[in-house]
Amino acid sequence: MRSFVKSLNPAFNMVSSCDIEEYSTILFQKEKADLKRKIALCSHRVSISACLWAPQGSQASVKYICLSVHFIDSDWKLQRKIIKFGVFQPSITNLDRRLESESGPFNVIREAIIDWNLDQKLFSLKSVSEIRNDERTSKLKDFLLGRKCLPIGGELYNTSCVSDVLDSIISKGQPMLHLAADILERSIRAYMSSSLTQQQLTEFKDMEMKCPEDNTKWWHQIYFGLEVLLNFKKAFPSEELLSVKETKLVESVCKILRAFYHAVEVICGPVCPTANVYFNELWIVRRALEEEASTDNTELSGMVWEMQEVFDEYWQISYVWLSIPVVLDPRFKVNFIEFRLKQAFGTDAVKYVSAVHDTIWELFLEYCNSDHKLSVHTSNREVHDVQFGGFYKDSLEDWDEHLNVHTRSQVLAELTNYLDDAIVPRKDDFDILNWWMNNSTKYPTLSIMARDVLAMPASAVHCETAFSSEGPVIHKQWSTLNIKTIEALVCTRDWIK
Repeated sequence: MRSFVKSLNPAFNMVSSCDIEEYSTILFQKEKADLKRKIALCSHRVSISACLWAPQGSQASVKYICLSVHFIDSDWKLQRKIIKFGVFQPSITNLDRRLESESGPFNVIREAIIDWNLDQKLFSLKSVSEIRNDERTSKLKDFLLGRKCLPIGGELYNTSCVSDVLDSIISKGQPMLHLAADILERSIRAYMSSSLTQQQLTEFKDMEMKCPEDNTKWWHQIYFGLEVLLNFKKAFPSEELLSVKETKLVESVCKILRAFYHAVEVICGPVCPTANVYFNELWIVRRALEEEASTDNTELSGMVWEMQEVFDEYWQISYVWLSIPVVLDPRFKVNFIEFRLKQAFGTDAVKYVSAVHDTIWELFLEYCNSDHKLSVHTSNREVHDVQFGGFYKDSLEDWDEHLNVHTRSQVLAELTNYLDDAIVPRKDDFDILNWWMNNSTKYPTLSIMARDVLAMPASAVHCETAFSSEGPVIHKQWSTLNIKTIEALVCTRDWIK
């Protein structure tokens, strides 16, 4: 680059790398201060997601942890911003990195919470399995509970990353998917060597071109290949090239992968979705597995049953946090959850619905109590030792208590009224955040709670890396820099793009 610039203008002096690093740090601090003010002013609570990054093209001798904050701002727009980038697992040869910045999930997340003043604003944490299962991460929950940072005793804290879970479920069906991939490869060769017309071959090649690039996840490539094969067979049927038995297997596998891919596409899309959409996307995955587990093909059904077993294990521990945002969707509320959980759990559904109902009320009461305590504290402070209309403060305490009880009963009726109100008709252009903004006066406490709940992420992985086989990576040129400089570059790029 220096040689190129000199050839254009020999008198031009390139800025030194030290100057660029200093400018990057100054810009980072400025943007960080602005974002801090925005979070402090516009958000009641925030959720955090944690994923891992690795140096590009290396053997991942060092891993980085990337933290993003999720919140709904004063304009009722969902925001996702990277707030911390630190060392998750330093290599033996990178001790200088470890000395310059605390490493490990506990230290990095705790440092971010303290630095960004989130100790009383944290709602939930979403993390990939490697972070979630790290023994150091478990200490973080004790630390936060000790400081009374987490709502309802941390029941919504540190839930699994959905895209991570879906990948682990897919891995259980690898033999079945590889069998479908073999059929795909044989069929492509057969089609290409068959007596198809030039136009048919051109159409087939055009379909192939729509498949993702080589750096996508292995099962994504299989899925797109199967979609191409099925579309082409539908247009140009031939049992010689693809038998009936093979067609059924390919259709079944493609149906499963379609549900998984669509779920990842929605949950990890470029536009961050609100939390009310997660339940339905995972329900579609559950239904696809359930339908294909009952197929006549014993080899296929056995493999799907293994996948279904892993999914059910996740469903058992996650249905509550997945259901709460749906209850706060005025188009569905509790009735929809009752309907779905009866389908999922049959006669045992009552206890599962009850768990969702109890959690909603527990969370709502905590929001009511926090507002109630604040108002009582302010009221008492203002009337301390003040004479009012000939009465002193102590002679009006019973009246204050009466008003507080009456106000509290009105606040508690807010959730009941919301649940009893008519369900809003479903429309394609329905904007749930706009609805809650317009109804914040009618449901003042519930709207604050809904804003925090609907900001919960389902995936800790950013959209641009959700479909990549490499995952999130650090550029080669950056990996040799000081960890503080890397953090400044990663965060600032995210904030100003």
